[in-house]
Amino acid sequence: MDFMQRFFYGFSLRNWGMAALLPLLAVLLLPGCAQEGDRPTGGRTASNVLRVDLNLYTPGTIPMGIGEPNRIAEDIALEWEEMNPGKRIRFQQIIQPGTNEGEWLKTQLIGGVAPEIITQNAEVSWMDVDKGWYVPLDEFLERPNPYIPGNERWIDSFTNQALVNSKRAPDGKLYCIPIDIVETGVFYNKTILDELGITELPETWAEFIDVLDTIQRESNYIPFTADLNLASDWGMDILFEMIYHDILPYMDLVEADANAQEYLGHYLDPQEAGFLFSKGFFTSRDPRWRKMNEMMLDWRQYQARELKNSDPIRLFLTQRLAMYWSGSWLIRRMATDPYIDFEWGIMYLPKLTEETTQFASGTEATVIGGAAVQLHVTNSALIKDNLEECIDFLMWLS
Repeated sequence: MDFMQRFFYGFSLRNWGMAALLPLLAVLLLPGCAQEGDRPTGGRTASNVLRVDLNLYTPGTIPMGIGEPNRIAEDIALEWEEMNPGKRIRFQQIIQPGTNEGEWLKTQLIGGVAPEIITQNAEVSWMDVDKGWYVPLDEFLERPNPYIPGNERWIDSFTNQALVNSKRAPDGKLYCIPIDIVETGVFYNKTILDELGITELPETWAEFIDVLDTIQRESNYIPFTADLNLASDWGMDILFEMIYHDILPYMDLVEADANAQEYLGHYLDPQEAGFLFSKGFFTSRDPRWRKMNEMMLDWRQYQARELKNSDPIRLFLTQRLAMYWSGSWLIRRMATDPYIDFEWGIMYLPKLTEETTQFASGTEATVIGGAAVQLHVTNSALIKDNLEECIDFLMWLS
């Protein structure tokens, strides 16, 4: 007997009895009951309230705990409400349980009670698009956005359409719109570098390793550490691109969708990577793969010894760390934290040259970044019969 069986058995038979349990089960199994602002329509429940999760743009939140609370999204929502009397936006962030499974959200989606508009990476939703939890946005993106004079197709209003189209699910449909982008860079403590006589930023990978080595040999500072395991993840991506750069066009056997080619050009799809692996690529037989892993191992010696549970932001802000690879999400704190009393700057990882390996192309390192807040419309919009209102609000928001 599993936990739930034992729980209900003990709860119902030893305490209240089955008759008393039925009302509790009704509450648990009927989460779609009418809520504030709902109105009955055609046998369904339509809602005047749109629940919206904008993640870090949610009004009242303070990203990284520095500065004034966010309020712009609230202003945008109030303007939309004025144009749509009787309608209301209620900001409701989805709960992040700290795992990659998204248990809370999936439970809400199964029950049909998730917020109508949520923030989630497109790739996370792809595995579930066949369940009817997310609304395809393609037909709506072909409509004019009434809030943009002269616009004939909503999708044309997005500056980086290749980025938008890169978020299409394997079934070819688009279930989200990205409303911003992020980018990564290496934040460096200029005060520390000046103290050690390092006055020029490294332009090549060889110079970069020399700088890290100097910091490690001549000081007690940690030379380099990355946020969110970037060094072992995106760091490998960057080295991979620079080492395989010249042959990538020949490895990319499946051409990306024409509308996303500018963003997805030379991305290797799973079937491509699998085929190449069967031919010896990305194995010990592949000299480029061996070189990339050698470089990753060499780079690791200059990073903080313990990475999983350390707080690299704190290491950098307290001047124990000379270089910190993070993203645009850190700039707000760096620019507004009143306790930062050192000079700092941002650089990209430097290019790889033949001084380091014969496989180097000499091209600049790839910039790592992409879509950040990606908005999906959930099945709640269908259940509550307010899909058109959700689309209209997204048009206004974008």
